[in-house]
Amino acid sequence: MPGQYNSAIGRILIESLELSLAPSELHPATDLRDDLGLDSAALLELVLAIEAEFGVEIDVEEITEANFRTIAAISGFLHSRVGNRSGAASC
Repeated sequence: MPGQYNSAIGRILIESLELSLAPSELHPATDLRDDLGLDSAALLELVLAIEAEFGVEIDVEEITEANFRTIAAISGFLHSRVGNRSGAASC
C-alpha cells in the first residue's frame, strides 16, 4: 500500500528540515514547494534523509516533480523502490 510511508515521510520532513509543524498539519496532498516552501537545497536534504531512513539510493534522475512534489508522491515512489520489505509496514 503506497500510503504506508506517509507518516514516516512527515516525521522525516519535520525532523530533517526542522519545520515548526505538528505531524497532524501534514497530509498526503501536502505540496512540498507550495505548502512548505521547500527549495532545491531543502529537497536534497530531504532526499538524503529518506535514503538514510529507508536504506535506498535515489538517483538524481529520480528526483522529479512526479516523485517528490507531495507526501503521497514520495510515498508512492518509496513503495515502488522499497515495497513491503521487512519493517516497511510499521512506517
